[in-house]
Amino acid sequence: MYSLNEQNFDQTLYDGLADCVPYLSNLTLQVTHTPFFEVEILLRQLPKLVRLACSSLLIEGYADGLNWERVITTSLPELKKFSLFINDTHVSSYTQVDLDQMIQ
Repeated sequence: MYSLNEQNFDQTLYDGLADCVPYLSNLTLQVTHTPFFEVEILLRQLPKLVRLACSSLLIEGYADGLNWERVITTSLPELKKFSLFINDTHVSSYTQVDLDQMIQ
């Protein structure tokens, strides 16, 4: 279920996911219109990931390196390789991108 804000999102949607895929170690995630908070909730359920590749059409949340640092350090203790691709073809011209924040 798609939700625009975290307050309206049913976080129990992903409960028990780790039990369904206990040996999942590699994940390629392609995001089109899913807000970052929802991907974070999903990834909290997958602590055994060793490799994560994420591709996004959204820039909000996904381009913030501090968001990824928080998710990786608190929820993905086994992660060894992380790749991020943000397709900026759908980013409006008025969107400000802070490359320093992204790299940080």
